[in-house]
Amino acid sequence: DLQNSKFTTIYFNAWQDDYCQDPLVALIGQIWNELKISDFKEIAKSVKECAAPVFRTIIFNAVRTVTASIVDLNEDQLRSISEKTIDKYVDAGEKLKDLKERLGKLAHEVNTKGKPLIIIIDELDRCRPTFAIELLEKVKHLFDTPGIFFILGIDREQLGHSIKSVYGNEMDVNGYLRRFIDIEFILPEVKLRTFISYLFNQFGLQECFEKRKQATKGHIDDKVVFDSVFSKLCTCFRLSMRDIEHCCRLFSIAYINTADKNFIYPDLLMILVIMKLVDSKLYHQYVTGKCTGEKVIQLILSQPGGQDFLFQHDGMIIDAHLLAASPDYWRIPVYKQMSLLINKKKDTLTDPKFTPRRFSEMTPEAFEKMFRICSDLINRHEGMITNNTLGYLSKKIELASLMLDYSE
Repeated sequence: DLQNSKFTTIYFNAWQDDYCQDPLVALIGQIWNELKISDFKEIAKSVKECAAPVFRTIIFNAVRTVTASIVDLNEDQLRSISEKTIDKYVDAGEKLKDLKERLGKLAHEVNTKGKPLIIIIDELDRCRPTFAIELLEKVKHLFDTPGIFFILGIDREQLGHSIKSVYGNEMDVNGYLRRFIDIEFILPEVKLRTFISYLFNQFGLQECFEKRKQATKGHIDDKVVFDSVFSKLCTCFRLSMRDIEHCCRLFSIAYINTADKNFIYPDLLMILVIMKLVDSKLYHQYVTGKCTGEKVIQLILSQPGGQDFLFQHDGMIIDAHLLAASPDYWRIPVYKQMSLLINKKKDTLTDPKFTPRRFSEMTPEAFEKMFRICSDLINRHEGMITNNTLGYLSKKIELASLMLDYSE
């Protein structure tokens, strides 16, 4: 929007560059990269050239480097070392002063067109704590010049953790940040469905859904399932935008590694990926058959909106999938008890311990609906859920996780 309004803008993703030893190197590099084909090419080049010797001068390590191996030095040697250290400090100070003046000239030249230079620093809270803090402090001291405005995109709470990890838990985070931030705005919450739709397009999921639908002549339509269920699960588990993005990356890689005509059980895939994110221990227990789907149901019920979700149609579908994919020692007796509840009176039950209490809280209509869904998943001829389904899906999820970790 700023660019469309003819502002000169620099976008700097700090997290992508926090491998640099000096954040100033990365920031000046991005300024040059953005302006090297603009009307401000020459002044930007002078900033870059002026900054180079600053990067080569290690101010704060000067004393440490020179004196690290001192064991027994005479007075003349100590005086010589001290003088060299001071000379390096003074020299570096002059170079930094020169750099600041050239940045001021750059700002002035940009401002001659009637608008200030805007530098957006994003993802600061995801950086190494030392990198984030050093970047803030160098921006404050070097770029504190008329005509340059910084916009910091941050998660304030996460950045606060970084500040405390460097300065200690007693650090006044708000007081510290006031040194750098003049005006603070809280961005409005994005509409969840809009954000998810954006991510599905970004990661190619919409394309995957369409290809699968065409390949199966409409028999498989995973898009309908995701559109109906995923946003509700995100709300139920209170996933952050970053969590949702992580889930969508895993979905994308899982789909890319699945043939268009093969089943991928989207309801199970969604809840498994979310489980892996919020409770990895339970996820591994469930997919390896060491616990039942009822444990996962209890995780859902422990969420603020868990009960409301489970008693909805989509929640019943998730419930039925988790039961159908459970180990036989649980699935078979539970399914038998459900069948007895549907066809006979409660007092005919042979083993009530396999009847979760929540079943009694469901209306007869809701319980019958869930039983029908479960029966279809267990007994249908094509794409039925078996003991192998969880292993099949977990391999896709684990592969996606490995690929995601590698790419990041």
